[in-house]
Amino acid sequence: MGRRRQQTRRRSLQQCKRAGGHYNNGAYRIYAEPGVDDGFAAGGPQNASNVVPSAPPSFGIDVYARRIVGSSQDVQYGILCRRAADRFYAFVIQNKTGFIVKQASSGNSTILAQADTSAVDVNTMNHLSASCDGDEELTYVYLALWVNGEKVTDVTDDKPLPTGTVGLFVKTDAKTAVEAEFDDFKVGKP
Repeated sequence: MGRRRQQTRRRSLQQCKRAGGHYNNGAYRIYAEPGVDDGFAAGGPQNASNVVPSAPPSFGIDVYARRIVGSSQDVQYGILCRRAADRFYAFVIQNKTGFIVKQASSGNSTILAQADTSAVDVNTMNHLSASCDGDEELTYVYLALWVNGEKVTDVTDDKPLPTGTVGLFVKTDAKTAVEAEFDDFKVGKP
């Protein structure tokens, strides 16, 4: 690899790290620090480009994910859909609990559904699947979260967010940094 190409690659990895996400051995990692952006960091893997800047109103997302840094009680990680600026739906794993959260604007978030589950293995990769299934008129959206093939929770939002893109995230409410790793990201039919 030429010197100029190496410098460009190194610079782009550093820029991604500042944005919260970077690649490491083919997997996408997202790092968040407490007190920086409310401990929230998000990113979109390279193979999400088919749904950027906007995904269709109905789709599903699959990814393998695990926490890398931080205790299982401190790390929240997962999938985002209908993301634009500070609004999104989040499919969240924290310890042995799954959540579906709606954030209509910065600081304005609501837990739409929540359930404890034994499907999450806090010490290894988990297969996360999310359904963001709405109609063309945007009159509703059905949201569901599966972990390792088990449906954890679901909900229908009759006041849905407009369409947006997809992403992945990590969040901490603790006083320590957290990091999660994501691999084999796919977007398709719900």
